[in-house]
Amino acid sequence: MKMNSPIIISVVRDYAMYDKCVAKNSFVSNCRLEPIDNRERNEYISVCYNRKIEKFVDADTWLIFCHEDFQFLEDPVMLLEKADKNSIYGPIGGVLKKKFHPLFLEVWEGVFYGQILESEKDGSGVRELGASVNVGTQVETLDCQCVIVHSSLFAKHRLRFDEKLSFDLYVEDFCMSARLEYAVLTRILKMKCQHYSRGCIAPRFFAQLEYLRNKYPKYEAFGVTGYYIGAGRTFVRRFQKRVRSFMDKHCLWFVKFLQRIA
Repeated sequence: MKMNSPIIISVVRDYAMYDKCVAKNSFVSNCRLEPIDNRERNEYISVCYNRKIEKFVDADTWLIFCHEDFQFLEDPVMLLEKADKNSIYGPIGGVLKKKFHPLFLEVWEGVFYGQILESEKDGSGVRELGASVNVGTQVETLDCQCVIVHSSLFAKHRLRFDEKLSFDLYVEDFCMSARLEYAVLTRILKMKCQHYSRGCIAPRFFAQLEYLRNKYPKYEAFGVTGYYIGAGRTFVRRFQKRVRSFMDKHCLWFVKFLQRIA
């Protein structure tokens, strides 16, 4: 195995799942595996990842941070051959798109770019999530299931995961911070893959979402969880929602009135 083979870093609590998706996956046979046993210490994933960054910051290779239940269905080495070392990559991300609205002139809508398979942990209920886009398409955030960064980018900038974020939103924050502080772009790496965890949102998620709204009071992005991250347009969106509700209610009343007198 070459010294510059990509390194797959996973925080593991379920080794049966990790073996299935990563350790015994023939598609990653050209990668070095760096599992972190978190069964006893239950440390924040952000803390575990940062420790590995310090270890491999000078490795001159791609660092693939992925969940124990994320499975490559093709060789990542081939996918990364022409990737830009100055960008952050992942299979699926979120972006805010501007849309014309007859009342507000413009509104912002969150959409998913990139495409994955997702299922229950037992593999049942497989479905496609996201939209197929070209390799290198820019997004604002990536989902936590998989983020890929070249070690040289960590050496060049003081990019690290926010250790106040435990098990949610640490990658979304990482992408936002990279863009705002260092003008580092986040892009889609088109790949065949499957995530064996059709998410359920824990109560801690909302506390961390609020933390990011306070951290980014003038900036907002869209995450694959379906939530807006940051508070840049929160007031505008609330105002638009209230006006839409008002218009829908009274327009419906007006239509019914016209029907009665017709």
